[in-house]
Amino acid sequence: MRIPEIKKFEQQKTTPRLLDVVKIDGRWAQVVAEGTVKYLDNQQIKKINWQDYHFQPIKRKDCSECTRVWANDLLETRQISSEEYNNLYWGPEQEKNPDLRDYITVFGEFKSLGN
Repeated sequence: MRIPEIKKFEQQKTTPRLLDVVKIDGRWAQVVAEGTVKYLDNQQIKKINWQDYHFQPIKRKDCSECTRVWANDLLETRQISSEEYNNLYWGPEQEKNPDLRDYITVFGEFKSLGN
C-alpha cells in the first residue's frame, strides 16, 4: 500500500493549497477553493485543472538557500504590483492582523502545457 501514498505525496508537491499565491501563464492568482483561483489583477475567478499545466517552483532571488517564498518577497522584489498585493486575502483575522498578508505562501508558477 505504499504506492498510493507516494502518488498522493507527489500530487501534493505540485498542487497548491488554499490561499497560496501562484503565477499562471504570467498572471498572479490566489487559490480560493480547491481547483479555483482568483486573479489578483482583475479579481476574476477561474476553475483550474492543475494537470493542464507544467509546474515550476519559484525561488527567492536574494536567498538561494531559502526554501519558502512569501507574498512580501514578491512585493519587495517588484514581481507583484502593490494593487495585486493588496488584493490578497488571508482569512477573517486580516482586519486585526494586516501584517499577516506578508506571510502568505507563494507556491510556484504554472504554464499551460500547450504553451
